[in-house]
Amino acid sequence: YGRTSGGVVMFVQKSGKNSLHGSAFEYDRNTDFDARNFFAKTVGLDHQNEFGFDLGGPLRRDKTFFYGFYDGFRTDSSNPATYYSLLTPQMIQGNFSAPGIPPIYNPSTTVSGPNGGFTRQQFSYQGNLNVIPPTEVSPISTYFANLFPSPNLPGLTNNYIGLSTSGSRSDDLMIKVDHNFSPTSRLSASESFQNAPSVNETAFGLILGGSTSHPKEERAIINWEKTISNSKLNHVMLSFNFYDSTGASDGVTSFTKGNNINSKAGLGGLINPSGMTGISAGGYYLGAGSGFNFIRHSVGEIGDDFSWIRGAHQLQFGFLTEHHYTIGSQGGVGPYGSFGFQPAESGLPGTSNSGFAAASFLLGAVGTATWTQQPLQAWVMPYYGLYAQDHWKIRHNLT
Repeated sequence: YGRTSGGVVMFVQKSGKNSLHGSAFEYDRNTDFDARNFFAKTVGLDHQNEFGFDLGGPLRRDKTFFYGFYDGFRTDSSNPATYYSLLTPQMIQGNFSAPGIPPIYNPSTTVSGPNGGFTRQQFSYQGNLNVIPPTEVSPISTYFANLFPSPNLPGLTNNYIGLSTSGSRSDDLMIKVDHNFSPTSRLSASESFQNAPSVNETAFGLILGGSTSHPKEERAIINWEKTISNSKLNHVMLSFNFYDSTGASDGVTSFTKGNNINSKAGLGGLINPSGMTGISAGGYYLGAGSGFNFIRHSVGEIGDDFSWIRGAHQLQFGFLTEHHYTIGSQGGVGPYGSFGFQPAESGLPGTSNSGFAAASFLLGAVGTATWTQQPLQAWVMPYYGLYAQDHWKIRHNLT
């Protein structure tokens, strides 16, 4: 009963009274109180503000009362010392001759070796080893690589420092009205709302690695309590809950609308053109890949509880009916595709210290690829429950 195998927490919302009462509050945190990150040149943006009020009082003395509250929450933070590994301009041009990069080999020259196995020729262009000829560099890879700026620090890895930010907003509102029909009959109705969007951005903005989340919730509850006699009490409950949440990353707003980076890069076939594919290439940052998810859930409930004290017995009876409806993508959807590039595609077969994942990426030599798709899911479930309970006090010390 109640669709739970564990405990159930019951709570009572505050109500208004014959006199007007209210309160207000605010909590504030800002950069005036923050210290600088040891590795950062400036103080990070860290702002937090929580504020609200509540108010209750009479609409009609001794008969009708109101109560409501509002709670707002705002937070913005940043990290000015976020490190990334970006491809250097030389790498984007196919030049991997920098010290520390292992030799790279042309996979199109793969032939059988004289002693078994396979061998390849090391890349060379105009007499320079480890340089990929421009004609062999993938234009799709070049497009993705040029979406990002050049490194602002020396080195092959952790060569870019930038500012990443995050922010969230939350607004909670509840309004409640109580009405006394008589000393033995009381009706209560409440409506509550919550809206809590959030945004996270990398140093390259919302489109290239950022994400958004936007959950919303609404709840309506009606309770009617009727005292039938000194030993009999009846409670009727009706409620409706609605929850809606969307999440997106790398610049998409739906399964069909977004930054169109895949289309601009020239990716086709099964790949959804409206977003950005995920790319993994030896730790070099090339975006997180687009994603979109949404879910909408609603629950309607009607219940009744009847309590009856009869001698040493405290009897309780009740029923509950619910109707659940859910629709959404519910995860597991990757229509924008993902590609992985490893050193093996540009390495010498059988030789561990050869090949470079970023070179495999520039060649367009894919090591692994994934694409998933599933239709939207809907779930409908009616629920009915009944209960009966007897709390029997056999003696003063035995129940």
